[in-house]
Amino acid sequence: MFQLIQGDGGTRTATVTATRPDCAWSVVSEVPWITIRSAASGVGSGSVTYTVLPHLSAHSRFAAISIAGWRLMVRQVPGWIGDISLDMRPDLRWQHQLTGQVALWRMNGTTMINGDVIATEPDTNWKIVGEGDFEGEGWQAPVWQHAVTGEAAISQVLIAGIVGRLPIPSMPSADWKIRAVADIDLDGYSDLVWQNPVTGEIAAWMMRGATRTREAVFSPGRLFDLNWKIVAARDMNQDEQIDLVWQHQTQGWVSVWLMNGLQQVRGLPLSLDRVPDTNWKIRGAADYNRDGHMDLVWQHQTSGLISVWLMNGLTLVDGRLFTPGQVPDTNWVIVGPR
Repeated sequence: MFQLIQGDGGTRTATVTATRPDCAWSVVSEVPWITIRSAASGVGSGSVTYTVLPHLSAHSRFAAISIAGWRLMVRQVPGWIGDISLDMRPDLRWQHQLTGQVALWRMNGTTMINGDVIATEPDTNWKIVGEGDFEGEGWQAPVWQHAVTGEAAISQVLIAGIVGRLPIPSMPSADWKIRAVADIDLDGYSDLVWQNPVTGEIAAWMMRGATRTREAVFSPGRLFDLNWKIVAARDMNQDEQIDLVWQHQTQGWVSVWLMNGLQQVRGLPLSLDRVPDTNWKIRGAADYNRDGHMDLVWQHQTSGLISVWLMNGLTLVDGRLFTPGQVPDTNWVIVGPR
């Protein structure tokens, strides 16, 4: 048996047909993102009702419900990366670098619907460096890293708010920076992408909640031009593999590593492969026009302009400013989706 579920989730019913009226059966969900809503057991023919949570990721996920000894396979196609407010549209998360305030812009495409300050972090060395679903439940939790100590943590979330921080293991050196959050191993849980700007090394941590389950090195595992920075990790060519988006910090080049898991398949430039004004920085990626392709979010460091490149794979289709298209206080920095 097989059931296809869209990214926004929902409630479904499966029919149980018994060969005898006294035949007993039970039902069990194998993953936390599928919840059994009906009785967990029955006798004779009946039905099972289950709910699938929204899937805010870059790829499909698979799981099963065990019903009467049979497995109902559930495949859920991607939802919308960056959908913090759970309306199936990517949003923008901001952090003020001097005050520690965290704000959310709820978006309708490239237009802001409303904006609110949702939290304040008193220690402004704590920076949001990405967001992901670490519990397999559809919530986008912010990931933090301390700019001085290198410590890292994951916030719990309540709707669009932020509740506390759960510490996660640290790298041996504070030089290591979390550059992106994505489900590298395609197990339904977000992972961490690390880069060491001093040595050029790049690595991944496979996560379950705040627990590191495995460390891995990308291949290639090091860049010798230290001006290249990972600015996003997304499926850029729709092959359900997480790719690495790079921006050269002093020359403005932009390229993508197309990946198969941790292995680089090939590296390619974008169709517009260079932005000469290096004050323009890529802040993240999400599908803002909902065409199935990841778009690139840009912010100008000195003017406060914010824009999006609407993409078709690695090809730039259109570039436009968000609405509003400028943030006068340049201490506000876009920190998600990343």
